[in-house]
Amino acid sequence: MKRKSDTLFILLVAIFGSVIILTGCAAVVPVRIVPTEGTPHYPPTDPASVMVLRSEPLRPFETLGQVVLDPGHTLPVQEMEQKLRKAAASLGANAVFIISDMTTLKGPVLAYAVRYKD
Repeated sequence: MKRKSDTLFILLVAIFGSVIILTGCAAVVPVRIVPTEGTPHYPPTDPASVMVLRSEPLRPFETLGQVVLDPGHTLPVQEMEQKLRKAAASLGANAVFIISDMTTLKGPVLAYAVRYKD
């Protein structure tokens, strides 16, 4: 009887572990950052301070790099914006402006991380 309960316990642990691993893998959304060559390196900014814009800023700025978010599935806008903020902040950006179509909320999202000059 002991052997049967040990086998059942191991089986349940294996199933539970597999579910945890698969759930974790499904939640990962790839974000690729491509820094602009020749741009100075800035210290990271606070992601909460990075503005998400739907068009190019009117203020003078320099482009620090591209941010490509490829969720592979539909994500809530708020989650997409948070991932874009975090990636842009790692480059020292003040803002990130989205240049891809956000109306469908599917497919890759392309944005530019920018730092204001003024």
